Parts: sequence; C-alpha cells; structure tokens
Amino acid sequence: MDVKDLIARVYPVSDTHGCAKEAITTSQYCVPPPLSDGQPKEVQCGREDREATEPPEEVDATASEYDGRPFIEIRFSKIPRSSHGVVFGCNRKSDVVLPNLPCLSHFHFSLTFDERRQFIVKDLGSLIGTEVTYDTKGTGTRRNFTWIIGGNEKAHQQGKIIIKIHKTVQFEIVAFEHDIDSQSYIDKVERFCQGSATAEGLLDGLNIPLRPDTQFATGAHTPGEGPIYLREMIGQGGFGVVTYYWDVSTGHEIVVKRPRDDMVRMFLRKGVNSAKTEAALADARGKWRREANNMKNLIHPNIVRLLRVIDDPYPQLVLEYIPGGPLSQLENITISESMLVLTQCLSALTLMHENQLAHRDISPNNILVKSLEPFVVVLADFGLSKDVAELRSQCGTGRFIAPEIFEDSSDRRYSAAVDIWSLGVVMCEMLGILPAYRKHRDNLPKNVLGSSWCSIVVGSLEELYHRRPDSLKRFLLGSMLVLSPERRCSAQGCYERVKELPRRIVGEEACDRIKDVLWREATVIYSSDIDTNEQSTVPLGDVGDVNDDGRSTDTMISIDPSSRDDGARRKFAAAQPPSRQSEARSSLKRPTTKMASQNPKLKRRGRASISQSGFLDAQVDQEAAEAEALLQIFPSSPRRS
Repeated sequence: MDVKDLIARVYPVSDTHGCAKEAITTSQYCVPPPLSDGQPKEVQCGREDREATEPPEEVDATASEYDGRPFIEIRFSKIPRSSHGVVFGCNRKSDVVLPNLPCLSHFHFSLTFDERRQFIVKDLGSLIGTEVTYDTKGTGTRRNFTWIIGGNEKAHQQGKIIIKIHKTVQFEIVAFEHDIDSQSYIDKVERFCQGSATAEGLLDGLNIPLRPDTQFATGAHTPGEGPIYLREMIGQGGFGVVTYYWDVSTGHEIVVKRPRDDMVRMFLRKGVNSAKTEAALADARGKWRREANNMKNLIHPNIVRLLRVIDDPYPQLVLEYIPGGPLSQLENITISESMLVLTQCLSALTLMHENQLAHRDISPNNILVKSLEPFVVVLADFGLSKDVAELRSQCGTGRFIAPEIFEDSSDRRYSAAVDIWSLGVVMCEMLGILPAYRKHRDNLPKNVLGSSWCSIVVGSLEELYHRRPDSLKRFLLGSMLVLSPERRCSAQGCYERVKELPRRIVGEEACDRIKDVLWREATVIYSSDIDTNEQSTVPLGDVGDVNDDGRSTDTMISIDPSSRDDGARRKFAAAQPPSRQSEARSSLKRPTTKMASQNPKLKRRGRASISQSGFLDAQVDQEAAEAEALLQIFPSSPRRS
C-alpha cells in the first residue's frame, strides 16, 4: 500500500438498516475488506490418531475493529470529478450515493481540502445539516460548515471521528498523516482540489431543484449556528479555571481564563443574590478588569497575549495558547536554555516595571514554553499583577517569594524588586542548586519559614560560589538574590548584565577563562522537585465541582469544566485519546504522550545527565557556543513588540 498516496478511509457505522454500508459498497471508491477473500474456509472435522497435531494458527496482530468492514479509500491518485472533492449525496451523480431518505440532500457533504491544505468535511448547504464528532466531543449539526479531520496535529490525536447525517447514516473516517509542508504534498493537494471534470461536470448546478419529498428542516432538526470548539480544562486553582479551546473549522487554538465555578454560579444569578454577595461580585469583577487592563499594556514577545475580554455574563479573558506548557514540567533544560529563560523573562519584566507593574508571582508554573527551536518562553498569569504604588499584601508562590513580602508589619510596602528575587530563585531551580524546600518547610515554624528560607537560599549559593566561583553564580548573588531589595539590580540592569555572560564564554579568552565563567556541574541540569500544583498564597477560594448553569456547549463563552477533570496543562496534553492500532492506521506516526510532541517545534532532544567528574571542556565549549548562538535572537535591549 502506497501510504503517501492514501488520504483517508471511510467506514460505515453499523446500523440495523445497513444504509451506510450500502452507500459504501456501491461507491466507485469502495475497497473490499482486507481480511475477506470471498471464499469460505474449508473446515476439517476429525483427525486420524497417527496424524501429528498441527500448531494453532498465529493470531494476526494487525486485526482490529476495521477488519472485515467495507470501506472507501480517498487517494491523491484518484482525482475526484469536481473541485468539491469526494461528494456524498442522494443524487446519482454523487461519488457516494446516500439512501433515498426525505431528509437527505442531493449533494449533502464532501471530503476535500481547505486553503491551508487541511483535510476537511464540508457541508454543501444541506437541509438538515451535518454533524462531525471527535471522540463524541464537538456535537452539533451545522450547514455550510467545515470540520478539520486531517493535516492538523489536534485532529490526528482524536481516536474516533464520526460523520453523522442521519441516525441510520453515519460514517467513521480515518485520515492518514502527511508532511503538509512538503512540496510533493502541496502539489498533490492542488491537483486533487482542481478535480477532473469539465465545466459541465458533476456540480455545475448546486441549484438543482430539491426533490419533491424533501422539505426544509424545522424545529429540533434545524442546524445550529456559530463555531464549534473542542475543549479541555488544563488548569484550575484559587484564582479561576483555565480551559483550552480548539476551533474545529479553523484549527485556531486559544485559552480562556474565567472565575471559579461557585463564582460563575453567582454571576449567573445576578439580581437575586444578597447585597453582600453582589458587593463581593463587584469586587471580583474589578480584579478581573484590572488584570485585563494590565495585560492590554504589555505587548511583548515574552508575555502571553491577551486576545479578547468578555465581561458578561461573567468575566473571561481570551488568551493565546502556549503549546509547551509550564516550565516546571520541562525536563533536561540545558545551560544555554536556562540562560535564555533568564534573558527573556528579564526582558519581559523590564517592560512590566517600566509600566509601573509588578507580576508578584514569578515561578516555573507561570513561565510557559512557547517553542523549543528556537527556545522561547513567555510570562503568564497576571492575576496578582498590580501597580507598584499599591504593593502591600502577602502573595506569591512558596519558595519563590521575596524576603520583604514576609515582613510582619501593618506598614508592609515593597517594590517590583520582588520579581527580580523570584526569577533568581527560578534560575537556581533550573540549575539544580536550590536547596530542598520541602525539607525546610517541614522543619521550620510558619512564622519564620519565609525569611529563614530566603537566607538559606543565599547561604547555599554563597557556599557553592566559594567552592567553585563562576560569573553566573556571582551575577545571581550580586544582582538578583540580594536580601535587601534596595540593593537588588533593576530588571533592565539585570538584562544588560546577563547578556554579557555568554559573550565572555566564547570571547578571546574562552580557553583560559572557561572554568571561571560557565556553570559546570552538569550539561543536563534541571531535575526539579517543584510541586506543579503549588498555588499562590493568596487564593480566592476553593474550586467547586459544578457545571456552568444553563450554558450552551457550542459557544466559546460557555465553559463546562466537567467535560474534563484534568488538572495541569501537561496532564491534559499527556492524556490525549489513545490511538487504535489497525491496518488502517498502521502507517500513522502517532504523537507520543508528551505535550511537546503536539508541535514539531516542541520535540525535546534527549540528553543523559553527565556527572561533574566526566564533564569535558569540549562539551563545555559546545554548550557555550550554543548559548551564544541562541542569545543572538535578542537585541541589546528588551523588545516590546
């Protein structure tokens, strides 16, 4: 079988009337079942005593639910008769002729490609519409609508895609993966979409009169309107719920952040709540508006983009989707990549602080990986961001909180320098030199835990520096991890200083100074004990387990967290629907269970940890050169657009 020529296979979904099967078997695209030779096997009854016992027949490992079922094959080499692709309909001119049911249209839907060369199901203006579900998700009939079923990572991750046009007429489609950026694929798609018919071909007139027994759909049979999204809850905590959305027509990916379920329920009961509850809702709405306003002013390549703000019936922030998930769940971070995290976050903080805003919750959970090649991260979760003139409350995440936030004083005031401290602790976490936080947390009373922990971080780094000094540790101790906030360097100052570190590595004195400059404990240096569910110390409350009341499942504004009970973003990505292995799917290169595999840019190159004693200078030079090359993508000052 030429897999590069195969686009998809379409199987009938079993029904008592056999309507879908009849449509498949009578089509010119039909292929006989792979395990059916049409001849019944001869069965020998009985055996002579002297005959040797024959071994049992081997079980075919490729046997699956598809075997024995008829199907049609859509191939690049079999050009359809029209530019509409392979057409399903009741008219005899259709490529797959559907049963003569009153509710079905002459030309109901087709299988073709969109302008992005994604394989799609396209409703051709049918009367009752078409429904395409992905593992039972994305329900809803639509007319003049398209559904992506191939040529897209998300579509290929779905275990079962069903096309439904009637309760007795349903098809399952299995699309094969291709390199959609290759010139060969592009050329084949163009030829397929042109069709082979002349101007007087198959669908010259989609205005063919309706059959007399066909009536327009009414009532419950009327197709819906608006986009359809596949949704996954990828995070939740004290401040709200984060849900991932994939548009089945465009393939666009977004993230929507909204309040907790109990707050949503109260927002939806507006007008019947008590005065106290209404006051609390007004305060909550104000906090969401402040976060939105803060993000509107932060246009930067290393800050997650705010796409849209929805205020009614409850606050929602529509954000760009970052495919790599949180930094806390990315393994095998190299020295050069950790330097990029530091540089990019400092660049983002420079813009924030110039706008008189402090993030106040810098941690690996709030630094998201946008791509690995090139390595790009973005700051996210601005729920605690605030004007620097109003910084007084205790907030942040565990081990990353700055010492001045722990001060027990009614007059407590601090500055945006808290972000510099937190990012310095994140850097130690990536380098694998942060002391065990849990151990100290369990052994110290709460009233001294914070300040004591900060002193432990500095003391541990100082001890490491005295044992083996280098410029990176010296930079962290002198510019970022300084107990006195007044002596900490600004974000702009740190950005300029850290930019010079890799330049020294590959400069004229590289051979003489390499041991003094580059951190050398390991090439793979990030094996974190961080709790990815660690939340801010100032939660708004616990998340409930209820659904949004009375909301439609087809529109983006409606969020139903019960549709998925996944926790963190990585858990969502790692729990993609399992692929079924069969002869029909045997050639598919299915993604792994890592989130990084969803995007070709996020394929982590594997590296083994190298001990200090076995670390060669040649490897250091290679790592240094990589650091310099990667950092060249940044200008001498932070970018803001």
